[in-house]
Amino acid sequence: MSVHYWATLLMAVMLVPVMRAAGLPLRIAWAEFFRDYWVFLVLESTIGGVILYLIGAPLADSVGPLFRRYSRQKVRFLFLLPMVAILILIMGIRVGLLASGFTIGMLEVKDRAEENHSGLLKMASDLFWPAAYLFAGAIVISAYNDAIAALRYDGTAEFVLMRWDSALLGGYSVSGLAHAFIGRWPGSVPWMEVIYLGIFAQTGGCLAILALTEGRRRALQYVGTILIGFYVALACFYLWPATGPYASCVDHFSVVPDGRVVYHLQRMVLEALERARLGSLSAIGPDYYVALPSMHLVQALIALWFLRGWKRLLVVLMAFDVLLIPAILLLENHYLVDLIAAVPVAALAIIISGRDAPALRTS
Repeated sequence: MSVHYWATLLMAVMLVPVMRAAGLPLRIAWAEFFRDYWVFLVLESTIGGVILYLIGAPLADSVGPLFRRYSRQKVRFLFLLPMVAILILIMGIRVGLLASGFTIGMLEVKDRAEENHSGLLKMASDLFWPAAYLFAGAIVISAYNDAIAALRYDGTAEFVLMRWDSALLGGYSVSGLAHAFIGRWPGSVPWMEVIYLGIFAQTGGCLAILALTEGRRRALQYVGTILIGFYVALACFYLWPATGPYASCVDHFSVVPDGRVVYHLQRMVLEALERARLGSLSAIGPDYYVALPSMHLVQALIALWFLRGWKRLLVVLMAFDVLLIPAILLLENHYLVDLIAAVPVAALAIIISGRDAPALRTS
């Protein structure tokens, strides 16, 4: 059995004594996890998977079958166009488009499974088990995240990382640079949020591509590599319990008007962190506090490794990840040193669980 399975099992077994030592109840906010993971993340992953496949696969394999099918069966538009309009009207543009893309993507998977005689049940199984493994790992990670915060967080490590950043940036800080940039170009914030939050579509989309094109074992290896990265990040959080520049910057939330998604999430994280620190957290939720390393960048690097055989897709993802770096910093989610630390953490996770991942595709 691979190392990541043993690591996850050990983390799960130790969860009860760890939570007891932290003075926190081992109670899971299941409704929040199911909403965030099995609804929003699955929708975003479906859209991400479709987009990534369209970019990476040859046209004859990606859009060719879809165009031929819809040109033969024009009656499908009588169903799809009203469905998209209704979903957008009910759910809003973003969620409505996600739900529409999810539905169209699932219909396409079903059609291709029937055409290729590969079996819809097998494809669903190849997708479900890696996704379920990632879901279980997310709960374990969130629990340790709260426990470490309760045991170790006092805010002093924020200033340690700030000093490291100051040395790297010639006396400047991420917060100071972010405030100067956003003050001059406030309209850039929505775009930075799209890029920052796009990592979830990238991570889930990569999982979907691997599961459907290279099989369940490869997708499980990908998930296991990501989980190893998170376990290393939790160890770093124990040593340097910091959550990011937004936590140490006194006027962070006054720079951008209320209403931005990332800033709302940051407020929620700080409130949960305070409850965990005071031992008043009632349940483990999908909150994440770890500054060093930046797991956004770790996940992006791991996805690049597993999709390195998809040459065209690799170029597009690398370009996206280059934009991800300033988005992370300018939204004050991480210190510069967090991004630097992401590289060896991603490399270590790949060495432990993903180094035998073959580059199967050459398109």
